[in-house]
Amino acid sequence: MFFFRSRPFSAKVSLIVIGIVLPLFTFELAVRSLGPIMPGNYQTAAFTSAESAGPQNRPYAAGYKRTSEFTTAVRINSKRLRGPEIDYAKPANTYRTLVLGDSYMFALQVDEHETFAMRLAEYLTQTTGADVAFEVINGGADGWSTVNEYAWLVTEGYRYDPDLVVLAYFMGNDPGENADRVGGIAPGGRVLPRDLDNNLWHDGRRMLSERSALWNIFEFGVLAKFTAPSNERISRREDGVLRDPSSDRKARGWALSEDLLGLMRDYCEQRGLRLMIVSIPMAAQLDDEEADVTPILDLGRRINVPTIDLLPSFKREAHGADDPLYFPKDQHWTAGGHDLAARIVAAELRGKELVPGRATR
Repeated sequence: MFFFRSRPFSAKVSLIVIGIVLPLFTFELAVRSLGPIMPGNYQTAAFTSAESAGPQNRPYAAGYKRTSEFTTAVRINSKRLRGPEIDYAKPANTYRTLVLGDSYMFALQVDEHETFAMRLAEYLTQTTGADVAFEVINGGADGWSTVNEYAWLVTEGYRYDPDLVVLAYFMGNDPGENADRVGGIAPGGRVLPRDLDNNLWHDGRRMLSERSALWNIFEFGVLAKFTAPSNERISRREDGVLRDPSSDRKARGWALSEDLLGLMRDYCEQRGLRLMIVSIPMAAQLDDEEADVTPILDLGRRINVPTIDLLPSFKREAHGADDPLYFPKDQHWTAGGHDLAARIVAAELRGKELVPGRATR
């Protein structure tokens, strides 16, 4: 008797489940096929995952980033690089540049053809007197700092057989994040990381983000609004790394940055690669009336690596430009910022004879 009474209840439960799951499934398919169809700030895929080696681009990830300032389509290839597939083997008669950096180089804010790496390739192609093709590989990842870039270069980046490595150093957080992520550098150059602390919630979010566009809209469009910065002296980043905002954090970060860039210089020299450091200023620095001198140029001279500080040129351009170089809310480069940086770096590379050929007149 109980069995027969339970059937209507089971049917009702089934209808409720179907009524919930079917609309969600339909919406998931719509987002995957139609793109960012909803208003608001969100992204439809997780392009980065936190792994034992630090933040990494997710292979084969593809989706959209939408905010009130921009909407972009993003794809990551099988080797975790933003853009199309690239062979490790370098084509004949090709001068290959590998660009390393963080979110400024990965560039969620602009379309693929507007990124610094793509614009740099175009400006280098304008070089004459060189019987080579110029190729630039975007080795940037959202959330990286110098230690991640160095680790990726020596474990993966070298396989692309680059002739030149351009390291983008962001003044805003690279010193502090190097301090957060590096415990020290042992004799012989071995980098000692600080401890990570992943948990079940972190692993569950990662699993969902890799499988559901709907979850990513919820996480980046809803949950992110309820995530407030911590006021504790020791806080923990989403990737589990301890963050120490004490007064000596930045000083320690600069010292570690110099050591890490020295290791990168040594590695490039051993493999016959050229290296250049490019310093990326914060948006707030463009309105700063203080002197244009930053620690990066002295650091570059100490370790004997050609270094460009973009701040003076960006300040001059910003004061006379019709369009902003940074998105006001997002605080990353617009397409104009990427173009200006690529133009400056291409000219410096030619002027310092780090690439073959000469500038067009």
